[in-house]
Amino acid sequence: MGLEDLLNDAGGLGRFQIVNLLIFYLGKLFCGWSMFQMTFAGIVPDFLCEGSTGGDNLDLEALPVNSTSNLCYIPFNTSDLSLGKAECVAYNYTSPYKTVMKDFDLVCRRGWVKATLTSIQMAGLMLGCMAAGHLGDTLGRWKSNLIFVIILCLGNMAAAFSPGWEVFAVFRFVIGVGIGQ
Repeated sequence: MGLEDLLNDAGGLGRFQIVNLLIFYLGKLFCGWSMFQMTFAGIVPDFLCEGSTGGDNLDLEALPVNSTSNLCYIPFNTSDLSLGKAECVAYNYTSPYKTVMKDFDLVCRRGWVKATLTSIQMAGLMLGCMAAGHLGDTLGRWKSNLIFVIILCLGNMAAAFSPGWEVFAVFRFVIGVGIGQ
């Protein structure tokens, strides 16, 4: 007796099994999107550096208009013919797209945050994977899967309304736990 004979004797693949599989794997669709979300939301948009022009020896008129595009500092000429740098005070984003990098000004000095957000999510994923096995044995696969899908959905909704990147990082951890199913 082979595996196919055994499955046919058990009732085969009926409507009940197909519905359960569809519902079960629908949650996996959310996992895939949540896993790749930072690939799209973490795109660094084009920006213009806005600096203070109130300095004594700054000559910003000598620079081409687009010379400060995607630069973290504004170069300027001083009276002693040396080239200096002025730090950006603000960023003017030229891209119409809304990204995490744009919302929380995660460019230049805070460019490291993007990789940190992904690492935090992976730490949550590791914890979620460890918890999923234990919960699956304790509660059963169906209930534990439902719990992780709810955690994932709530984490994604809460992350959408994060006021700062620190809070967003906490919810990326929660999303990682939810993906760990």
